[in-house]
Amino acid sequence: MSFSASNGGGTEQSLTLARNPRARAQSEIDNHGRLCVHRRTSATNIRTDNPNTTISTIKAVHGGDKGGTVFAPMVMRRGILSGVARRRAISYLWPEKSMHSVDEQLAMPDYSPIVEQMKSRYGLRVRKWRKTMSGCAWRVYYHDGRVINWIESPVPRTPISLAIFLHEVGHHVIGFHTYKRRCEEEYHAWIWAIAQMRLHGVEPDEKVHRRFRASMRYAVGKAMRRGIRALPESLQQFAAAA
Repeated sequence: MSFSASNGGGTEQSLTLARNPRARAQSEIDNHGRLCVHRRTSATNIRTDNPNTTISTIKAVHGGDKGGTVFAPMVMRRGILSGVARRRAISYLWPEKSMHSVDEQLAMPDYSPIVEQMKSRYGLRVRKWRKTMSGCAWRVYYHDGRVINWIESPVPRTPISLAIFLHEVGHHVIGFHTYKRRCEEEYHAWIWAIAQMRLHGVEPDEKVHRRFRASMRYAVGKAMRRGIRALPESLQQFAAAA
């Protein structure tokens, strides 16, 4: 069996490949596309790994300077695949794991009816959906008599994010001047939010209760540091841990 080299080596190189199995195997590797990673790109220069050494090189694929999509074989070899390609390979080899994550996303509850109901009932506007588990509520008064209720919160996708959303709504429902003490308003906003969750069939989990306790400890501790004279009875349970 003989192999012809593409660089014009001639008969001597063909005989060498026929007699030397190691050289023949190396020639097969060199003609296999340099172990390219399967990915789509509009560029012609993609980063590949040289099988002869551990040095990464830049190699032009599929015809000089012409653009196009690159399709190359995916090789499961340590140090060759990038992080993205490795995750794709894992998803290909273990499809049940990726399908499990898809099932979890499909099974995620839809809280959008609750959001729309709260916005229409209390005249709320969402200025921004936050990426963090935090929120804010404020009211803007205009000279012409208009009043706009604004909130910011995470998108309600889980019980804890729904609780934070309803907590900010609760500030508008209760009113910013109903309670003289800021920590007392915070407490009743949380109580209202948890009650609304149960009213809509969403049971608060441990994350919601833990967030409620942490928020109240912070609010009560802040009021005590500012020298509050009389702490309401409903907030005394948070004073010891504040």
